[in-house]
Amino acid sequence: MRGDRRAASVIVAIALWLSVGATAGETAGGTGDYSVIVHPSNSVGAMSRAQLSDLFLRRATRWGNGQRVLPVNLVAQSSLREAFSQTINRKSVAAERAYWQRQIFTGRGVPPVEVASEEDVLAYVAKNPGAVGYVSRGRITAEVRELEIRDAEPAASGTP
Repeated sequence: MRGDRRAASVIVAIALWLSVGATAGETAGGTGDYSVIVHPSNSVGAMSRAQLSDLFLRRATRWGNGQRVLPVNLVAQSSLREAFSQTINRKSVAAERAYWQRQIFTGRGVPPVEVASEEDVLAYVAKNPGAVGYVSRGRITAEVRELEIRDAEPAASGTP
């Protein structure tokens, strides 16, 4: 009996956690809560949500000029990461992790670099000409440039 209650509590906690993650993605308002950033030398001014997703899921690995794309993510526990993942990749962070486990297992790729803070994202993008990342709206510094993302609407609730 005690085990049943514990299992039910765990299920409720997971359901609440997942619903909070979905809400974070939905309230991103497209890219309303964050800005996608690139190195100032990057000539790309805008791209679609799907193109950006391809960069972060490493379906595309080169910029138009042939330079290697270096995506950078915040750690999985970040609410900004959840909002970005839901809006751009149409996946929860948990679903992204499962995607990357499959990619690694089959030898098809490795996930983007993960950093602990938005300051780390800014520093990484400023240092690497091929980098692309995201930070909270209003956090952009002179060392990076905002990339316009077209058609970035939040994913439907419950999208994995």
